[in-house]
Amino acid sequence: MTEEAEWKVLITEAPHFLRVDNLSGDGIVLKVTGKTLALKQSLVAGEFRQRLLPVLEKADIQIAGSAEDIPAPQAVGRGRARA
Repeated sequence: MTEEAEWKVLITEAPHFLRVDNLSGDGIVLKVTGKTLALKQSLVAGEFRQRLLPVLEKADIQIAGSAEDIPAPQAVGRGRARA
């Protein structure tokens, strides 16, 4: 992303691996960090994640809790319960 004009102006420090935050039987949590212009971190992070997914899929790395694994939310009553 830092090589592309559109993103280069928003990223002040390229994303890089920092550490393993958690390792368990359920999966692994990696800490990736970088710096962006003020108020652009969500935009850059979203693009980074969007680009990361196909790379993980190509490497046959499955993501826990992908959209198809998450059940649809159940309807919740809005009124007060009466005794």
